Amino acid sequence: MKCFYQDVDHNGKGAAALVKVLHPHCELVGLDSPELPWDSIEPGEVIYMVDMALQPYTEMVRLADYCDFHWVDQHFTSIMGLKALGVELNGKQEFGRSSIELLWEYLHADAPVPLAIKLIGAYNRWDHSDPRTLLFHYGLRLENTDPGNTALWTKLFAHDTTHVQEIVERGALIQQFVEREYQDYAKQAAFVTQLDGGIRALAINRGLTGSPILDPLFDPQKHDVICIFYFQASLLRWRFSVYKPASSQSDANCNDIAAKYGSSLGGDFNAANFSLPYIPFKLPLPK
Repeated sequence: MKCFYQDVDHNGKGAAALVKVLHPHCELVGLDSPELPWDSIEPGEVIYMVDMALQPYTEMVRLADYCDFHWVDQHFTSIMGLKALGVELNGKQEFGRSSIELLWEYLHADAPVPLAIKLIGAYNRWDHSDPRTLLFHYGLRLENTDPGNTALWTKLFAHDTTHVQEIVERGALIQQFVEREYQDYAKQAAFVTQLDGGIRALAINRGLTGSPILDPLFDPQKHDVICIFYFQASLLRWRFSVYKPASSQSDANCNDIAAKYGSSLGGDFNAANFSLPYIPFKLPLPK
């Protein structure tokens, strides 16, 4: 039994951890690209794929025909790509939800959703109506969130919220530091450029972060989207994340932006990722 998951955030890692906690013998395989190590899969083997999809999408059909396949995903591109093929796969796919929330429902039916899953899911969906959402996200950075660390995830998936509250409290301290660091870094490194189609992007070269680093500088009169990018040495490629803040007045679709660059890693209207071996936009010239 194997679980393939997108190894880039707590949504994908947490979803994989759900499988691992329920099936301790499951082998976890984190992927940051839609390519699968086919040689490692046995015919008829139980395979979970969470928070990601293979490309081309016909490979998903091939995998489903080859093994006992369960696919749980939230990404609009992938869901529509499979619908276009006229194929329905086992699992649970739903746009507008987070993969970890969908997988909990798939594995545990009507059981109450643990607070940790609610907070991870809300952060992934850009829903910060619960003030603990961002704080929990920051606090998790101090934890070993590898999905194989079942000691941590078992506590997080429990309905005793003691450990979740401890993480939230630590996150409040981290937030103060991060916001100050973001402010200083953004003032020095942010710039405006254009993406394909003339979309105005407020951009910054900063790895392993998200849109909050540029949110305070985003001006809907001057910018359409936020673009965070960095060089991913392990893959020898540049990784790009495109976000559309709630204040944006643009009709830009982040998923369409990623698709135009031909290397979509999945996304939706307000957030999407892609990777390329080069930077596809102009960098600012020295003044």
